[in-house]
Amino acid sequence: MTPRSQTVLLTLAALTLAACGGANDAAPDAAVQETAESPDALRARWARSIATVYVVHGINGADLGLPAALPVDVQVGDACVLTGFTFRSIAGPLSLPPGSYGVKVRLAASPPCSGGVAVDAGTQELRAGDHVSIVAHLKATEPPAAQEPTATVFENDVTFDLSRSRVVARHTADVGPVDIRVDGALAFADVPNGVQGIAPLAFGFHTISISGAGSTAPVFEKRLWFRPLTVYVAYAVGSLETGTFEVLLQTLPMSRLPEPRAKVTVVHGINGTDLGLADAALPVDVQVGDTCLLTGFTFRSIAGPVRVAPGVYDLAVRLAADPPCSGAAAISAAGVRLDPGVDVTVVAHLTAETTTTPSGPTATIFANDTSRTHGKGRVTARHAANFGPVDVLVNGGVAFAGLENGTQRSADLRRGSYHVAIAPAGTTTPAFETTLPVKPGRAYAAYAVGTPTKGTFEVLLEERKLNRRWAWGWDHD
Repeated sequence: MTPRSQTVLLTLAALTLAACGGANDAAPDAAVQETAESPDALRARWARSIATVYVVHGINGADLGLPAALPVDVQVGDACVLTGFTFRSIAGPLSLPPGSYGVKVRLAASPPCSGGVAVDAGTQELRAGDHVSIVAHLKATEPPAAQEPTATVFENDVTFDLSRSRVVARHTADVGPVDIRVDGALAFADVPNGVQGIAPLAFGFHTISISGAGSTAPVFEKRLWFRPLTVYVAYAVGSLETGTFEVLLQTLPMSRLPEPRAKVTVVHGINGTDLGLADAALPVDVQVGDTCLLTGFTFRSIAGPVRVAPGVYDLAVRLAADPPCSGAAAISAAGVRLDPGVDVTVVAHLTAETTTTPSGPTATIFANDTSRTHGKGRVTARHAANFGPVDVLVNGGVAFAGLENGTQRSADLRRGSYHVAIAPAGTTTPAFETTLPVKPGRAYAAYAVGTPTKGTFEVLLEERKLNRRWAWGWDHD
């Protein structure tokens, strides 16, 4: 789920995406409702509040010149969570509060966790709801290099799928890239050490095989029965060169409801004229991970919401080209996080020129407030123009005072028609005015963009329903 013309969308991919939120009215008997939660609901809420961790010992001591069992102690933070943990063992689930933990695998000793450090997995950041496996295994080395231990943290996809099982293949052996086949068909190609592949499978028997990349001669093959609501995990461990290669198998129950998908809307609010370009439309392509998400995206366009799985994504904004997303990358950023249920709008726009700083392209991310309006409509003003602070007036009165570039303000209004104007802060001389009909349950967003002194200032209008969005009359749901 890995994921912004020369800084036209400058910080589009660099911004940390934050989930929007709204106040919810508490029922008078909220305390009673809390105590009446079912056991299943309590377990689900508990799982969302902690991190679930499995530990896998995938190092045969023989590869390190030690006894094959290679008993170790596992230290997480200051706690000695496993003692005398031996090769082929899988421990868990361990429930840990969210936080940062130093993870060390030590040679078993007395007292526990006092032995030498065999593997230092570094500091791991565990969030509420995380479900991971920490695997001690060998790196892939070129002969005649000595085997080298390491550790990899894999995210476990235990999301419910009522129609299929799930297979997870994890390459943690001292061999080169491998191909993984299911029933003879190539499922994962050229998988390197420390990487996993995940695929759904129909219930019933399936044959899983592993071979060197580009080869059809299996080094492992096994026929397995795949049951409903179960995740089957295969860990390739050991070394072919030393004869210790084998596959460890683990089953995990599907225990997590599907996470709500993230919603992202993108607004192109930069007139190419403001950048000294001949083409005011300033077309760009937007790439998310390996997907070319938007092509030929032009000034004044509003795209979205695009629904994506929660996760961390690498983003790139490229000058529009043929084929799409082959143009020069104007902006790129790695590790942009989209949390479950996030609903945000990213606006490419100009900064406000000051006496010391010229205006330039940037991007701002706005959280979309989707909370209930109690029979009213919601009006949001977003300042994205090369202009100083402004006042937003509704029916002649100041509704939002001193709104600065890159900020927003919202108000809930009753049904009716309202005269809305934008004026320099402290004045009543409008730079923009319109009549806005407001209906209950609808949200209206106004984006001030461009530069007044260059004649490019304008306001883009967007209308949506709460939990449903329209952009220029196109129903995206």
